[in-house]
Amino acid sequence: MRFLILLTSLRLAAAPAILSPASTVESYLSALRVFDHRGMSQFWADDAVTETPGTSSEPRAIDRERMRAMRGFERGMHTKWSWTLTEVGTSDVTVRLVEANDLYDLLRSGECVQTVVYSIHDGKITRMVTRDIAYSGQPFQAAFAAFKAWLLTTSAASDEAIIRQGQIQFTPEAARHLLRWLRAWHDR
Repeated sequence: MRFLILLTSLRLAAAPAILSPASTVESYLSALRVFDHRGMSQFWADDAVTETPGTSSEPRAIDRERMRAMRGFERGMHTKWSWTLTEVGTSDVTVRLVEANDLYDLLRSGECVQTVVYSIHDGKITRMVTRDIAYSGQPFQAAFAAFKAWLLTTSAASDEAIIRQGQIQFTPEAARHLLRWLRAWHDR
């Protein structure tokens, strides 16, 4: 009898609880809300991919270092996240995400609203598909392109914390340097 009790308790301790798809996504987004890259990354499968319309026709592996840098950029831009789970299936969870931050505000783009479908297997995100992205103000891509063109005519163009190889960086350091330029653009 003692052997059976010991064996049963060992089996229970060895089997970690697997979250439901909805709980996995809620936990992932709760980590996003506080810019916790480590907390987010624990929910990515090793081979997790992402798809975004208009960027590539093929799924891409999650760029974990880019995601880490982006969380720092978002923190520097005072980003606020909110979400609603709109559909919950046995493996897919569809979410309406709303993002507000200084970047969007100062470019007059308003809030960014996106629909993302998370595919879950064994408590891990295997795929993130962005179905659509919209802004409540001016179209972001056009506003960002105009801002970037203007920025490249200023002394910021030689500030490697902001611009490298002609591209605006999305890093914590870039956010700190970029805010004053965004305010100048907004107030001009």
